[in-house]
Amino acid sequence: MTKIKFFFIILTWCALGPFANAQATKKQSQKAAETIGKWLSKNTGHYDFQSATTVNPKRAGTKFFGIPDMQMASDYGISYMQAPRTDKVTEAYKTIGADTSSMASALKLPRFHLNLGFNNKHDLTFSYLLPSDDKVKGWGIGYKRVLIKSGLTYVSYRFGYARSSRDDYFSATSFVNDLSISLYLRLIDFYAGIRHWSGKVQFESEIPELSLQPIEYISGVSEIEPYIGVIAATTTNTRFTLEASSLKDNFSIAAKFSFHFDSLLPSFNNWFRDPRYIKQ
Repeated sequence: MTKIKFFFIILTWCALGPFANAQATKKQSQKAAETIGKWLSKNTGHYDFQSATTVNPKRAGTKFFGIPDMQMASDYGISYMQAPRTDKVTEAYKTIGADTSSMASALKLPRFHLNLGFNNKHDLTFSYLLPSDDKVKGWGIGYKRVLIKSGLTYVSYRFGYARSSRDDYFSATSFVNDLSISLYLRLIDFYAGIRHWSGKVQFESEIPELSLQPIEYISGVSEIEPYIGVIAATTTNTRFTLEASSLKDNFSIAAKFSFHFDSLLPSFNNWFRDPRYIKQ
């Protein structure tokens, strides 16, 4: 009986042992893929690099009869964002067998931006990822609503949606909700806020460990991302923005240069006058 019992123990181990190890490997790979996916989705998502202040803070004067004309403004810009690969993401890549020594140390993401302001309260924004060495393609749209305006202070809510991908690598959908506050001083605009991310990532890879079902995620409270920024008026129609965000060891920084107009279409006069001509 002892020999028969021992035989069944060995048989059970032979049958279940490799399966158990495979399950553990799949679980580790799933967790690593989620870490990588969230990092890619968040950094390639929609950013407008605008403060809580509406694109058009200029207010129309009152009319003797009727309602003042709706004020509109636009902001056309190019930004460059750099998001270093964190230690956590690096370890995740190693888990799935990637050679991190040959990988770039950061995502480098240039974008084109179009931001439109309506009636001093509503902004519509669009971003498009420009070609770069990282070969990531994507676009995003957003809506911002001024919730509170008190003197020079603005409080705004923003929602964004984005799609991004890289051939034979991944495709992602991301959503962002954020709340921000700004101090608008005409020639300079300071702002800060917090972002909450969610999304879905599908890996398109020949690596077996990444042959997984789509990864869906919703950031937890501990993953709410704080950010700060400043917008400076360099001339009457040009702006320079610098923004940084940090969440644990996930840090990114971006710079943006844009042309700003008190209309939806660009005007072609006095682009580079002294910024003190700005009246709003």
